[in-house]
Amino acid sequence: MNSDLAGSDFQPLKPESENTYDMSKLIDTSSRFGSSCPVLSTVSYEWVDGSSRQFDPNVDGLCDFLNWFGYLMVAFATRRAAQIIATGAA
Repeated sequence: MNSDLAGSDFQPLKPESENTYDMSKLIDTSSRFGSSCPVLSTVSYEWVDGSSRQFDPNVDGLCDFLNWFGYLMVAFATRRAAQIIATGAA
């Protein structure tokens, strides 16, 4: 029987020593997310007096700020996860 999970990538983990497993090949740690910053679309809207305006959300430094904000969110989520695991309650 030919299975999709029969390849060399899908073999059970074998311990390197007693209860020690190498999982470095299972997780890609080369990058957290993509390294490029997406270009946001310009927003057009109509003002109260009927004139049309545009807002460009591509501000200098926005991508860097959001990148560091992502690290901050991961840090807080990791802290909360550790707190839940340590106390055994949500």
